[in-house]
Amino acid sequence: MHKMIVVIMPPQEARNPEAYVEKIMVPFDVNFDVKPYEVDCYCWSGKRFDLPPLPGCALCGGTGRTTSTHNTEGYWDNWEIGGVWAGWMVGVSTRNLTLVGRDNPFLNMAGGDYVPKTVVAEASAVVLPTGKWHDLVPSQLTFPTAKPLHFDTFRKRHLDHVFVVCDAHSQS
Repeated sequence: MHKMIVVIMPPQEARNPEAYVEKIMVPFDVNFDVKPYEVDCYCWSGKRFDLPPLPGCALCGGTGRTTSTHNTEGYWDNWEIGGVWAGWMVGVSTRNLTLVGRDNPFLNMAGGDYVPKTVVAEASAVVLPTGKWHDLVPSQLTFPTAKPLHFDTFRKRHLDHVFVVCDAHSQS
C-alpha cells in the first residue's frame, strides 16, 4: 500500500532534499534494526493458555524470553520522493530558493493556496523537522474518541518551511 508522507523541512535543506529526507525517514524503516531489547518468545503461549514455554525452543531455550531488533517505530519498507504523486506540484518560490519544474515535489508552507486539496486529503502522516512522526488519519490503534490531526495544524506552525511529498510503501 502506498501512503503519502509529508516531510517538513527548513528551506535550506531543500537544496539537498534526498539527504535530508533519508536522514529524517530512516528511523521509521521497518528494516532498520534497533538496539536489541527483550520480548516474549513466539513459542510461549503461557500468557493466553497458562502453559509454560516450550523447553526445546531454539530461540529462547525454554525461558519464554528472547531478544529482538525489530523497529517498533517502523511504518514503511520502501520510500521515494514524489513516487506515485510526482508531477502534482509545479514551480513554487520559497524565499531565496526557487523550485521549478513539472515534477517539483516541494511546496512552500506559508502559501495556503499552494497546498493542493489532494495533498491535504491524501496525506497519511507528517514528519516534522524534529524527526517526530504524526499520523493524520485514524488507525486501528487510535481511540475512537481521538480527533485525528489535520495537515493544516502543522502547516500553520511551520510557515517558514517547505515540505516534500514522499511515497512510502508499507505492507499494511
